[in-house]
Amino acid sequence: MSDNALSQTIRRRDPKEFGPLKGLTVGDTWETRRECSSEKVHPPIEKGIYGDKDGARSIVISGGYEDDVDEGDTMFWWA
Repeated sequence: MSDNALSQTIRRRDPKEFGPLKGLTVGDTWETRRECSSEKVHPPIEKGIYGDKDGARSIVISGGYEDDVDEGDTMFWWA
């Protein structure tokens, strides 16, 4: 996701907002969590779940655990 227009749209987004992000579709991928963070798609670089008492705003998995399953629009992981 290195398209500059998309990056500018996402960077203006309030990171505490819920709901779909303009210009993104379920299953979009990034090379690194740092890239996700800089584009404000998933702000924390290390945490897999981003949110607060109101709920999760974004969830990422890195494929680092053999039990994690990522099907693009559905994912499963165990804590």
